[in-house]
Amino acid sequence: MSDKTKMDWSKLKQLSSFTKPYKYWIALSIAATIFNALIDVSVGHFIKNITDTTLSGYYQEASRVLIYIVLLVVLGVLVKFTVGYSSGCFSSLALMDLREKVARHVERLPVSFIENRHTGDTVYRLSGDTNAFQYFFQGSFTNLIYRPLVFILAFAYLLYTNWRLLLLSVALLPVTLYLTNLVSRPISRYSKVRQGQYGTLNSMVQDTIGGIYISKSYNLAKVLFEKFKSFSNEMLSNQLKLEKREAMLTPFTMILRLLPFLSCAIYGGYLAVKGQITPGSLSAFLYLINYLTEPLTAFPGMLSELRSTMASVDRISDLLKQPVERSDGNAFARDYSKTVIEFDNVSFSYKDNVRVLDGLSFSIPANKTIALVGRSGCGKSTVFKLLCGFYETNEGDIKLYGQDLDEWELDSSRLHLSLVSQDIYLFPGTIAENISYGNPGASFDEIVSAAKAAKAHDFIMKHSDGYNMIVGERGNKLSGGQRQRISIARAILKDAPILLLDEPTSALDVHSEALVQEALEHFKKDRTVLVVAHRLSTIKRADEVLVMSKGKIVERGTHEALMEENGLYKNLYMRQFMSYELNLNRAVAKEGV
Repeated sequence: MSDKTKMDWSKLKQLSSFTKPYKYWIALSIAATIFNALIDVSVGHFIKNITDTTLSGYYQEASRVLIYIVLLVVLGVLVKFTVGYSSGCFSSLALMDLREKVARHVERLPVSFIENRHTGDTVYRLSGDTNAFQYFFQGSFTNLIYRPLVFILAFAYLLYTNWRLLLLSVALLPVTLYLTNLVSRPISRYSKVRQGQYGTLNSMVQDTIGGIYISKSYNLAKVLFEKFKSFSNEMLSNQLKLEKREAMLTPFTMILRLLPFLSCAIYGGYLAVKGQITPGSLSAFLYLINYLTEPLTAFPGMLSELRSTMASVDRISDLLKQPVERSDGNAFARDYSKTVIEFDNVSFSYKDNVRVLDGLSFSIPANKTIALVGRSGCGKSTVFKLLCGFYETNEGDIKLYGQDLDEWELDSSRLHLSLVSQDIYLFPGTIAENISYGNPGASFDEIVSAAKAAKAHDFIMKHSDGYNMIVGERGNKLSGGQRQRISIARAILKDAPILLLDEPTSALDVHSEALVQEALEHFKKDRTVLVVAHRLSTIKRADEVLVMSKGKIVERGTHEALMEENGLYKNLYMRQFMSYELNLNRAVAKEGV
């Protein structure tokens, strides 16, 4: 238990570093909290005086004490405002810094981490878990100072006033506190499970909304609801365990508050009758005993909240511990005399040591279009991921312009690559914004020029908002062909010398394919192009075809030459490409494209 607590505190200390830039706000909050505790206990002293002076008939002195009490109450209001405002300021500012830190870290995480974790869980860590951090510093942080301090001050004052009455009032509190801590221990475990379940729930909702078309078209609503219901029952079970533990703390809270007050009232009244304590001292006791019991009654809730916060801190720390993409390397500089892309005996596995690439070797000269073909799962898309630096090779070397990719700074090397995929992603902004991501510093005229080159300008201008049209989530307000042309415009605006095409026309209709192909033909001029090809029209436009099988290049040549070899390529052609070509010709004849 102690080791775990130390570990948790060390993590909380790590996150508290985000509050250091706001040390003046923190100092003000701490100073105001200390002053607040002094005021609250001082009021008890003046209650004693006003009671005794009033009962003794010293009304002028009682009036003066009353003025002191009023001034202390007014001052206390101002101090409490200062505590709340200052703690709110530094916790909000620190939360902003933490979120930026986590967001920057997430952006630098490797693709392997993103692919193996659900987005919803990561999003919840960035939102829900970081909010727990703010709640702690905004509320619990000052209470961790105020409550122990006011307890010590009140205890010292009451000890000086009548130590016998004080000891009798708090005699049973240690036993109650021990039992409270014992009951609250499992709360940390349940809270951590709950935070993880919130992330999973977030993921499920995200999947349901993102897959709404599939859900409706396949009548999956009932299946998905049952899955959601089953998980909700798991969440409910854990939540009830947590609620049960927290509810078990309630009797201890009541006992902590009631026993000292009853002891004080009964025994204190007896002492007052016997003349061993003044009525004013008894009044002060009855007032200040709350400042002994309140910190103790709040202790179970604080402990529960602290353990819940630790669960969130643990999840944030786990995310921040994840290794990020390398940031070392040299600024990328092209050497036009060198081969543009070269794979030298490259092997790669995602997991379980199952090789996706196995000794892959090939080279691509400048300003050539190379088509990469092969059966599904042969490693074509993996080639693109390695070129973009999303993963690192297990064996072998990848070279760009004659230099190892590992020697280049990733951000610098990626500036020389444009990726156009069949899985198009548009951000939920305007058309102009999505195109501009190819070159954030581009002017509007350059954006329009790129759109025209991508054959996108005409359909854009048909919309009333033109380039200011909101594309919706993932571009759902646009057709597949329109989204693809926007992505091509984005790549054109980037103006990179190497173009990677993951068969961008495979999911398009004939008319859209013709427009996209026309845009790509114009864009490919004076560029080195590597294209994953699923369609014969793409292959015939290539200067050379590389045929992959089981992570290797098994054939290489032009379409005509490979057809004469009667090998794997011809087999692929007879099974896949030829049937597609026949269907395409029929569609062209029907649509008149």
